[in-house]
Amino acid sequence: AIDAELRGIAAAAAGEIDAFLAEAQKSVTPAGPRGSLAARARAARASAELRRETSERNVRDERAVAAALAHYDGAKRALAELSARMERVQRTIDELEDDAAVAIGEMDGTPGEPDPGAVAMGAATQTQLATLPRRRGLEREAAEYASEIASRTEELERLDAEVARARRELIDAEHDVVFVDDLRGAVAEREAAALVRDSARVADISRTDAEALRRYEAARHAAYTKERTRREMVAERERFVIDAGRASREDAYRRVNEKLRHVRDHLEAAAAMDRERHVDDTRRLLELKHSTERAFEQVAKYVAAKNSFHEQRKATMRREAADLLAKGTNPYLVFQEREEQRRVRAAERRNARNHEMRMEQIRARLSKEEKEEARRAAEAAKKKELDRMYTRTLGRRAREERTKKYMEGATRDGVDILDATGRSVVFPSQVSRVPPKSLGLGGLREDPERRRMVADDLAPGAQPLDAMLTRRERELRLGEGVGVGSLGKEYEPSWNAGPDRGTGAVTPPGTRSTETTKTNKTTKTTVTGEEQDGDGPAGLEEPEDEEAIKTRERRSALLRMESERLKAKAKERFSDPDRLYSSQVVCGREFAGDSFAPTPKRGFLFTDFEAGGKYRKKITVTNVSYSTGTFKVMDMEYPYSSLFDVEYAPPGRMSAGMSTSIHLTFTPRTMDPVSCNLQLSTNTGIVRIPVECRPKSAEVYLVNEELDFPETLVGQSAVAFAQLINEGAIPVPFACEYPVPAGCEPGSRSEGGGKDGETGDSPFTVRVRGSWKELEDGGRAPSAEGVVPGYGSAFIVCEFHPRRDGTVQEDVHVRLGAPLEGVDAVVKLRAVAGPLPVHLDGRTTMDFKGVAVGCVYRDELIVKNRADVPARCVLRVPECLLGSCEIIPDMLFCQPGGYATFSVKMTPTAKTAERCKKHVNPETGCVEVPMKVTTPGQNLPVPFTLRALLTSSDLTFDPPAVDFGKVALGETSAVKVKITNHARLMQTFGFSELPDTVSVAPSPYGEILAGETLEVELRYAPTLVQSQSFAVRVKTLLGGRIFNLSCVGRGVKPALEMTGNVVTLPPTAAREMSHGTVVIRNTSRRRTETFEFVVPAGASNVLRVSPHVGTLGPGQGTRVRVEFCPEEPPPPTPPREPTPEPPELDEDGNPIEKPEEPGDGDGDADGDEKSAPGGGDADG
Repeated sequence: AIDAELRGIAAAAAGEIDAFLAEAQKSVTPAGPRGSLAARARAARASAELRRETSERNVRDERAVAAALAHYDGAKRALAELSARMERVQRTIDELEDDAAVAIGEMDGTPGEPDPGAVAMGAATQTQLATLPRRRGLEREAAEYASEIASRTEELERLDAEVARARRELIDAEHDVVFVDDLRGAVAEREAAALVRDSARVADISRTDAEALRRYEAARHAAYTKERTRREMVAERERFVIDAGRASREDAYRRVNEKLRHVRDHLEAAAAMDRERHVDDTRRLLELKHSTERAFEQVAKYVAAKNSFHEQRKATMRREAADLLAKGTNPYLVFQEREEQRRVRAAERRNARNHEMRMEQIRARLSKEEKEEARRAAEAAKKKELDRMYTRTLGRRAREERTKKYMEGATRDGVDILDATGRSVVFPSQVSRVPPKSLGLGGLREDPERRRMVADDLAPGAQPLDAMLTRRERELRLGEGVGVGSLGKEYEPSWNAGPDRGTGAVTPPGTRSTETTKTNKTTKTTVTGEEQDGDGPAGLEEPEDEEAIKTRERRSALLRMESERLKAKAKERFSDPDRLYSSQVVCGREFAGDSFAPTPKRGFLFTDFEAGGKYRKKITVTNVSYSTGTFKVMDMEYPYSSLFDVEYAPPGRMSAGMSTSIHLTFTPRTMDPVSCNLQLSTNTGIVRIPVECRPKSAEVYLVNEELDFPETLVGQSAVAFAQLINEGAIPVPFACEYPVPAGCEPGSRSEGGGKDGETGDSPFTVRVRGSWKELEDGGRAPSAEGVVPGYGSAFIVCEFHPRRDGTVQEDVHVRLGAPLEGVDAVVKLRAVAGPLPVHLDGRTTMDFKGVAVGCVYRDELIVKNRADVPARCVLRVPECLLGSCEIIPDMLFCQPGGYATFSVKMTPTAKTAERCKKHVNPETGCVEVPMKVTTPGQNLPVPFTLRALLTSSDLTFDPPAVDFGKVALGETSAVKVKITNHARLMQTFGFSELPDTVSVAPSPYGEILAGETLEVELRYAPTLVQSQSFAVRVKTLLGGRIFNLSCVGRGVKPALEMTGNVVTLPPTAAREMSHGTVVIRNTSRRRTETFEFVVPAGASNVLRVSPHVGTLGPGQGTRVRVEFCPEEPPPPTPPREPTPEPPELDEDGNPIEKPEEPGDGDGDADGDEKSAPGGGDADG
């Protein structure tokens, strides 16, 4: 792209320069300057009129000036662009050079490229091979940068040439511009005169053009305004359509999202139900399996017991048969007779049981039939009695009897016919005992006879109240004691027994005492006189004596006591609400219970109310009695009367089965619950309709606090649900905390681990069904937090994923939020994890111990199956052991209750240690590679660890090459070689294929421990005079390796020869001497040789050589005598007596006697040492 841009700019600059040179040579007159569109148009018209009048020369000169100036500006602008482009190209080149330098520096910091031959032979290091792609990439980048810099440099050189050319052309254009300036002055002088002449005409033309321009501008503005208005309307209409479309699209998106969410929830619920169903099916199948197994076990036990019993019985019969045969009796007949008797007895018992069972059934059936017959007879008698009673109530005679009974009870004289002739005038108030509707205190106050009659009917023997007596009666009652004749004559004073006073005797009903009437009249007159005179009581008798006053006071006290008793009894009777009600009897049946029943039966129930609101409920009241009835709503008790308003239409008399409605309006002022009754006064009693008001609240409780999971195998999972139910209207948030072991506080489980080696991860996972949390990457994950909706429920899903077998008990704490903060619920989880069906019988490690590179090792892995179905087991080689480990077979089937075997072959190579370095245990240095046996259908594989201690089988030799030097023929040269075993295993080695001139001491074969260094002696005995270079081969059994030890030796002919190298002397006693001889000869023909015998320092006192130094000429020889004289052996050194130990001293410095140690009776050595350090026996 940069090259194309540079080429375009250079071409444009070249074109402008060429055009400028061509126009400059033509010397054309330039044109006038340009202005705006309108001004340019006007100037063009004016200039056209003026140019028509001017000469062609002026026009050509004017155009030439304009063209020269334009081309000058263009050349200058092109030159500036070329200069700027050159600077950019130069900067680009600098940046490329910097990048190339960076790439070269990185390439220099990378290790050099290995030799291709080394790569092919595998001798290159891993670091060189790892950095090879990067080095090649850097080299490729450096090459690209170099080519790019070369192309940019060429472009820069080309641009330098073009810039030089443009500068030359610019200088030429400047010269032309100077020439054009002279032309411009001449043109200006010529046009000055024409300009003055044509100014007037130009002014007229300008005015005309201004007017036309104004009209044109007005018309264009109007058209523009109209077009803009139209466009605004179109834009507004389009905006409205777009907004409506966007709103509808957002609504559609929202509906689609809601639908998708509902569909997702339904799918999740369906999936959960499927999982639950699958879990339930699995659990049922397992339970069926367990129950079947138990049944089989019980049947097997029963069959075994039965078989054992039969076997014992047969053995007993065989013994008895043998006894019977010994007695001469036929055992077959005895056994058959016994079996027949047993069968007869069993049949008799069976028949007796069947007979007893049938008799019991017959007795039960007879008893049932008797009870049914008695019930039917009682029902028939009751029905017959009801029919008889009902029949008695029908007909003329029954009506007459009822009328007669009513008349006898309603008339004062108890007669059923008032006037048989029908001619007398009958006044009902005189003959009837039924009080009229106008009965009240007024009529009773004036008619004492009727008052006594009513009192006798309502309360026989009761005394009248003060409010029902006249003034005179009250005075007489308080004074003389009217109506207290029962007190006896002794309580009546003599002055109260006159003819004008009552004696206290009760006047028969229906009569009036004349004396009483007269006395009343006299009393009235007296009272009137007292009121009129005012001077004092007229007509008073003598003052009463003290005894009479006391008697009257006692009588008054008794009257007051009686009056209070009667008042209390009347108050008690008035307080009993049942006094106004009566029982209902229809056709001889008495109705019991509430005569009116509400629908619904629970009455008025106001739920979820709030203070300040207004709530209205309606119930239906139905007459459920046998006859007609009515009711009246009574006032509610305090303080609930101010909270409720009752609305109902007075029902009147309602027949049985009829219904009416009652509306109750509740206006709560507080959030306190209300529980009261709405009372209905009916004919048969008070009916109470419950009224209950519950405020809006939250009541959350846990349905199942203990979840028991079925037995789950390790690697499988089980699901259980706990339900939170909210019986209130307020939703309550909650959160499930991390499961903790049973009995621990929440949060006591640590993330890193638990006690007793338990891991911190719980086998339980807890989530809330339908609750999700948003992740940072936009996904969703199950959440352990949720909300219990009002009058709804939420499910807590607890999943059990065991990782090890055993029993697990943990608690899940459910924290409730507002408004139930501080209230917690605990879900106890109990589960039992069963072991894996496929297992290794507790084996966790396949230990090959120490393995050497190049050796083959084998081991077996036994897989067992405790399930009831065959299991397919697969064992794969890990990636790091590919090429070093082989498993035969890699897949097998393990039968139920049986076992199968994998054969594992281990052949470590030189690359095995490097590939398995991440599995090396730093403490032991062993390679521990995790492996697993996978089984389809078993979620968790069976893990184990393959352990091996990798080692090499290298042996090193010191010195690495053996030089025997010059060795005379017939002599032996020995060199000690140290062999070091660098392996971690013992090796067996051997020197094989040794040359005839080489031997190994002490033995060519041996064993060397791990890290041990042995020393052997290589002996070289040449047989020819020559130089030899050979290799000694050392073979090892560990890996079958062969090591070559280079050896160099040269055989030479000796200058002196001896008759033998060994002198054998006979046994010699001390202070005696024995000797031997050997002849030494100089075999050289021209040289004189000198010899010397060196006696070892340890044998210098017993061994002597004579002569031990000598010189032999060519071909000469001499005898050498070796003498051996052993010395007297030194006398034996007597053993040192043991030094007795110093005795222990007490505080006073006295020796402490040691207790004797228990020992043998005959004083053995141990006992002697412990009891007698001085060497004596136990007794000494």
